Amino acid sequence: MSTVMNCLEWCQSSATRVVTSSTLAAHIHLAKLKSSLRRLSLPLATCVQEMGPGSEIQKSGSLSDSQEQMTQILLYIEFIHSDT
Repeated sequence: MSTVMNCLEWCQSSATRVVTSSTLAAHIHLAKLKSSLRRLSLPLATCVQEMGPGSEIQKSGSLSDSQEQMTQILLYIEFIHSDT
């Protein structure tokens, strides 16, 4: 569980830095991504693995260059909250 919480904290702090005026568009996209994730029944462990330390998003060092990266982080945060 500590891995999940550490990952969640990292994602929250990262997402806070990159949320901009495009937040509404990101949330519309987020709803579609969440729907797809539920249809695919991806397990929480998959999300932790994808978003955890060493992921491409973290290695890039910058999140603001990609709307998709931001929505993936928002999706992960929403997924964690809805799954607990």
